[in-house]
Amino acid sequence: MPRFINPYNFVSFDESRIAQQRTQPIVMQHRLDPNRLSGRLRYHLTTLTHVFTPLYGYGGEEPRSAQGNQTGEAVVRIFNRLKNDENALPMIQGASLKGVIRSVAEAVSNSCFTMFSGDYRYRVAGGRWKTVELDETNLPEEMQIDACTLPSAGETRAGLCICCHLFGTSPTQEDEPAFGGQIAIGDALLMGVDTRRGMTQVNIQNIAHPDVQRLLFEVRYLQPHTLSNPKPHHDPFYLYNDQIRGRKFYLHHSQIDDSNLMDVATGQREVERRHRENRERQRRGKRPLPLPQPLQLLKPNAVFGFTVEYRNLTASELGLLCLALQLEDGVCHKIGHGKPIGLGSARIDIVGVEEVHVADRWRNLGGGMIHTDDPTQVRERVKGWTDAFQADPVHFYDDGWEDLKAILRWEPDGPKTWNPHYPTRDWFKDKDNRGRDLPHPRDLQDEGNRFKE
Repeated sequence: MPRFINPYNFVSFDESRIAQQRTQPIVMQHRLDPNRLSGRLRYHLTTLTHVFTPLYGYGGEEPRSAQGNQTGEAVVRIFNRLKNDENALPMIQGASLKGVIRSVAEAVSNSCFTMFSGDYRYRVAGGRWKTVELDETNLPEEMQIDACTLPSAGETRAGLCICCHLFGTSPTQEDEPAFGGQIAIGDALLMGVDTRRGMTQVNIQNIAHPDVQRLLFEVRYLQPHTLSNPKPHHDPFYLYNDQIRGRKFYLHHSQIDDSNLMDVATGQREVERRHRENRERQRRGKRPLPLPQPLQLLKPNAVFGFTVEYRNLTASELGLLCLALQLEDGVCHKIGHGKPIGLGSARIDIVGVEEVHVADRWRNLGGGMIHTDDPTQVRERVKGWTDAFQADPVHFYDDGWEDLKAILRWEPDGPKTWNPHYPTRDWFKDKDNRGRDLPHPRDLQDEGNRFKE
């Protein structure tokens, strides 16, 4: 019988380790500290699978596609752009990248949970709504973001975990101060397409040209209800001993899922079929079914460039940042929408380092900056920082790093053996699967730990 695995799994955490992080000094942002590290890192991001991050129009309106491809009510949602113009340069927002990088950094440093939400509401069969509430008892108090605070009047317990110090934190109470963090991640702008002959530059002045569109994009129709909010009603998947299992990450797929992302011809036929069915449902007074949504997906091998500025970091903090950005060989990020169905796999590579030497900054024009572009020297600089982080017993969480590598391992032939997808309704109804637990991330390689269809 064929086997499959859930498209997601969880990185463990240890609430007993985080308190010591909050005893570390908090360095403010008003000046550069000569005893700490400041500078800029330059990166390339290369898409490994199709990627989708949508462009949202002004006033809440969805821009139409460059091709004007419209079938009935289904208007193509286009890939994100530098400005609200379908002919502008494709872009991945720095805020989106920051969320991805912070999630990884939190996992490998055992920092607090910034993205934990206790309330989930979603539609189930028959149009009914189901609500699942996870309260503070499901997440240890030490791991909650409320435990990370800046010193203020009357505050006896204050301190930041390493990720709140790096990326910043917003107050949960009106009278609490905010902290902006020590890094800034810029927007990633399209540079070209990586081919066997090297990177092909894209004519950014003519993005709308059909040849450039074919090189960069492919339109696919997304099946309704394929993507939605988390549904933690199956407790064994999300909880362990009544606590949340960990931080959720999605596995990589290497091939597009044709059942959930249909080609244009198949998608248009499905839209027409749904229109006919909805006319009949309207005649009977029933709620209409949603239509498949055409999306403009960015193809694999697109290359983006972006920078990360940092200030006043220790070598360990800079090592965490570098490790979260460029993972080990064979381990890659997931970005954008559609992670459960195989979209969003990307590799990030560092291409340059610019270091600020505060003491030399004002001694001569252009002084105080050391630029390193040689690949060997860049790797050596980054290795020194990541080694410092991984030798830091307070901040490096080895179990989290090993779990994360097992989940985010990139294998081009993964779907042939892993077969990742959500369990069906019939699977949940099978009495043998009641209370069935997720396998540990590092046990995914063992076929015997996967689910039976």
